[in-house]
Amino acid sequence: MSEKNIKERLDELGARLGAEDFRAGEGLMNEANIRIFAYDPADEMAVRYFVKLVNEDAGKYKGVKTFNLFDVFLDICDEYASVTDIIEEEKYSGSESVLEAIQGFADNKAFVQKMLEQGMNDAEVIILYGVGEVYPIARLHLILSAIQPVRLQKPVVVLYPGEFTGEQVKLFNKLTPSSYYRATANL
Repeated sequence: MSEKNIKERLDELGARLGAEDFRAGEGLMNEANIRIFAYDPADEMAVRYFVKLVNEDAGKYKGVKTFNLFDVFLDICDEYASVTDIIEEEKYSGSESVLEAIQGFADNKAFVQKMLEQGMNDAEVIILYGVGEVYPIARLHLILSAIQPVRLQKPVVVLYPGEFTGEQVKLFNKLTPSSYYRATANL
C-alpha cells in the first residue's frame, strides 16, 4: 500500500469538510472536535492552493471559514501599533524585547477574540493555517487551548506544516515539540 500524496490527502479533506459525521464530531469519543492535518512543509504551496479553492468555492465549501493566523496577527497589531512601528522599535530595542512586547498584546486570547469578531462561530467548520508564519509570536497549542471553550463541538481543522504524533506538534519537523493531546490526527 503506497502512502497518499498531498493532492490526494487534500482532496479527501475537501470531501470530508461537508460531511455531516465530520461536522458532528462523530467518532471522536467525547474529545474536542479539533483535527490536525499535518503535512510536509515542502508541500506548502499545494496547501495554500487548497485554501484558495476553499475560499473561492462557497457552494462546495458551504459553512467553511478559513483563518490565516498571520493575517489575524496583523489585525491584532493594527489595534496597537503598525507593523512599520514594530520594525522601527526592533531596531532600537532588539528582537527579544519586541517579541516580548508583541506577545503581551497578541496572546492566544487575543487571537481567539479577533477570530470571534471575524465570524469564527458563525462558521460550521473553521480552518486555521499560517501556523509557521506566526511562530514564535503565537504557538498553536495555546491558541487551540483558548479556542476549545468558545468553539464547543464545531470542527476546527489545522493545516500544520510539520508532525503531529497524537500528543505533540513539531513545527517544520524540526523545532522542539509542544504538547497538544486534545486534537486528533485523522486527517
